[in-house]
Amino acid sequence: MSSSKSRTVESVPLLNGNNYEPPSSRRQKRAERTTEFYERRLTPSIPPGLERNQQKDQRQRAGRPPPQYDDTTVAAQRRRFRPYFIVTVTLVEIAVFIYEIVGGGIAPISFTPTTEELVSVPVFGQNYNESVKRSVISNWFIGPNPTFLVHNAAKYSLCMRKDTALMTRLARLRVEENYLRCCRLNDGSQTCGMVLQEDCESFATPGTVLGGASQCDESSGLCDGGVTLRPCCVGLSASCVLTSHENCSFQNGYWHTNASLCRDVNCLADVCEVAAFGDSPDSQENANQWYRFVTPVFLHAGVIHVVLVLIFQLWLGIHLEQQFGWLSISIVYLVSGIGGYLISGIFDPETQSVGASGALMGLLGVKYVDLILSWSQLYQKPCRTLIGLIIDTIVILSILISWGKQPLVAVC
Repeated sequence: MSSSKSRTVESVPLLNGNNYEPPSSRRQKRAERTTEFYERRLTPSIPPGLERNQQKDQRQRAGRPPPQYDDTTVAAQRRRFRPYFIVTVTLVEIAVFIYEIVGGGIAPISFTPTTEELVSVPVFGQNYNESVKRSVISNWFIGPNPTFLVHNAAKYSLCMRKDTALMTRLARLRVEENYLRCCRLNDGSQTCGMVLQEDCESFATPGTVLGGASQCDESSGLCDGGVTLRPCCVGLSASCVLTSHENCSFQNGYWHTNASLCRDVNCLADVCEVAAFGDSPDSQENANQWYRFVTPVFLHAGVIHVVLVLIFQLWLGIHLEQQFGWLSISIVYLVSGIGGYLISGIFDPETQSVGASGALMGLLGVKYVDLILSWSQLYQKPCRTLIGLIIDTIVILSILISWGKQPLVAVC
């Protein structure tokens, strides 16, 4: 009897086969589990690379060989985020390129500019016609004309800041136009135009000098046949010439019907007008379209260009965004793209540029840094990965160099 009484309560078996556990012990174990749960929640997670280093040190101390990781396994373990930013940017660039093709069409496909000749353009004050030639800008990337890209906010320094060379050229043009006089032809046409006085008097049928630019207007009543020579803005360099409407149209220029001299028009506004933003410079000196540092990142020069850029962008961007998150990759992408155009505006201001290659170079930089910092911890064959990155860099740079040789526009 005494031995049965001396048994503790904990050793008394229950009907289900478990030992009896007093309430105080159950409360203590519940408190321990709660404390352990919150400790796990509050303890910061160890980065994968550092955790593997700790495990490697423990195995070495225990005398066990470290496990072998291949690059595919490492990449799968580091995918912690979804690539929302890269996918969104890619869809936006595809939509913008569709707009470029629909709105701008396809320019002639050639590696060199071609010329077209137009015969029978009448010469003011002469009894003969003149053969006029124009250069047609080609685009071997299968895309729109560079002029269309500039009108849709491509990077172009003349539209972004005051250009000293342009101001000097305009000042010289104003001085030259001070010597022009309104000349009315006496060959029966009664048409007028601004020319030098000696030229007016030396025509096949000498003309009549009427005076200054105010006389060369239909409202003056002195030019019954109309004004033949008017300012024509030609090309992307804000060039202006006094020519006929026929010749100006052939040169794809803008003929100003309400002006008599080039100093009365703003050719820079015709070049830099961006319909999407409703913006154009008010004068030749008010070129401040700063947003052209941002918008070219989402523009592309042609089908070949957009395909190559998006392939590299998806291949690099998705992998990096899965590893580092959308916020970090978006900052790298935008800062690299905008920074590339800032540098281009300093060292290559006369070239019109589009493309996201600057952003891709930023993503490549992140890949290089990640590879160097995780050289032996996360990659089984880091040299092979490095060679692949070098090949990607060469391909992207070759795109830049090849398009930089094309006239009037460069891809970045």
